Amino acid sequence: MVALAAEKCCGIKIGSNKLFEALKRPKLQLKNNMAATTGGANNLVVYQWNARGIRCNGHELIQYIHNSNKKPHVICVQETFLPPGVTYDIPNYVGIFKPRALGRRGGCAIYISTSISYKKS
Repeated sequence: MVALAAEKCCGIKIGSNKLFEALKRPKLQLKNNMAATTGGANNLVVYQWNARGIRCNGHELIQYIHNSNKKPHVICVQETFLPPGVTYDIPNYVGIFKPRALGRRGGCAIYISTSISYKKS
């Protein structure tokens, strides 16, 4: 589902079959509207977060990643509130952004760890 959402949101295909295996695992509900897949050492870790404005609240995500024992490979963010042409950087991740066409809210982003290869379609 995340791969499909990633492709619809930002036009990317994540080059790992482990994504589908990881998504079949139970999800943990984390504080600050974050969710993550769980699994063993070789499984892909995916975070999902409703930012409610990534420029205002992105520091929470960066701090959460910094404090995590298991770093996410993919981070799916909705409600970025980023206008066209504006991005938000997270260290060690490549961000792909889709702003909302109209209005001030909305927008999504997919952050992919620099350790994972992907292809933008």
